[in-house]
Amino acid sequence: MLGDGYAVAGNVLAGEGVVKAMAKAFEDSAAEPLAERLVRAVEAGRDAGGQPEGQNSAALLVYGQHPFPIVDLRVDLHDTPEAELRRLWDWFRPMVPYYVERALSPAVPRWWQWRMDHVPGWVARHLRK
Repeated sequence: MLGDGYAVAGNVLAGEGVVKAMAKAFEDSAAEPLAERLVRAVEAGRDAGGQPEGQNSAALLVYGQHPFPIVDLRVDLHDTPEAELRRLWDWFRPMVPYYVERALSPAVPRWWQWRMDHVPGWVARHLRK
């Protein structure tokens, strides 16, 4: 299925409704970053029937203006790979600026320090009381 600036496809899907649901989720989240839109499309595909045999992997790979990916997440051999991809993306999402900065200038603080400074309420495990 082709849309304005995107394509949705799959193999061994439960039916045409899967790609239609994915396209709708992608279009309905136009104000979100690309990675979020893609995760929503994957979730919509799952919810619309996905693959009849079930899924066991999911991945999210997004490039921006740099020669390296700004998001590179993968889930393999998991009972609920779409849910696990969502969990990973939700944790990683606020860290995207950090990892871009780190790739461009390795002299940045440790990831956990950056996350504590930029994600309200998050405390590194080794600093919890």
